[in-house]
Amino acid sequence: MVSIQALFGVYRKIGLFANDVARTDLDNYWTYILILSVTAMAITTSVKASKDALRKLRLKDSALNAMANGIVITDDTGRIEWINNAASQLTGYSSREAIGQNPRDLLKSGEHGNDFYKSLWDTILSRKVWHGEIINRRKDASQYHEEMTITPLVDEDDRITHFVAVKQDVTKRFLAQQQLAYSEALFHGLFQNMSSGVAVYTAVDDGQDFLFKDINRSVEVLEKINRSNVIGKRLTEVFPGGQRVWSVCRSATGAQNGKVRAISGYVLFRPAHTTLAR
Repeated sequence: MVSIQALFGVYRKIGLFANDVARTDLDNYWTYILILSVTAMAITTSVKASKDALRKLRLKDSALNAMANGIVITDDTGRIEWINNAASQLTGYSSREAIGQNPRDLLKSGEHGNDFYKSLWDTILSRKVWHGEIINRRKDASQYHEEMTITPLVDEDDRITHFVAVKQDVTKRFLAQQQLAYSEALFHGLFQNMSSGVAVYTAVDDGQDFLFKDINRSVEVLEKINRSNVIGKRLTEVFPGGQRVWSVCRSATGAQNGKVRAISGYVLFRPAHTTLAR
């Protein structure tokens, strides 16, 4: 609406100017009209281009705001110029609160040393993309794990003008990894300290042979073998007369046409006999 009013004002001024010219210098009237017409067309084209540019800018803004990942744009010193809705939800800071601030003043958790941040800045100031995980602090002081990618933007003179950070909350993934690591450590401890010998294997050759993946200490004692000499080797290499183990595996996992259906599992070694740990 403002653009239309401005254009109307320009045309009105053109008309008044043309009347003045007509009264003062009739010979040059059409020359002035031509000049003014070209000027008006240029103004119209400029207004249209500005409206198209504004429409595209709003489209990009809407698209970035609709993204699930947080996006923060800073100047070359790290001062925030724009954040999207996802970044506001992630950090707890509104756009109004964040703009003009440095992310370190808002989000620094104290969990990382100076070397961590120096490495980050050295990377992006050398015009390279930095990617990694960082522990940040929300507005409510709660901490979260964030996967972040920072990309430097350069102008035609190869000078850094802005940094764009794409952020994702990976706290749940981190906690799941911690839980998995704990479970694996617990299992490994139980596995190694069992009084019975246990070996982890993978079936090969349609179950006609097995590759050792791991063995516990009891297997080493009971079978008088060394773990480093067993891992990755076939059962027939370690126990050339090991047919008794295959037959037990077949009966324990279920056989079909004389082949073992199980792909992997556990073989339980005992001094007197061998069976499959379920």
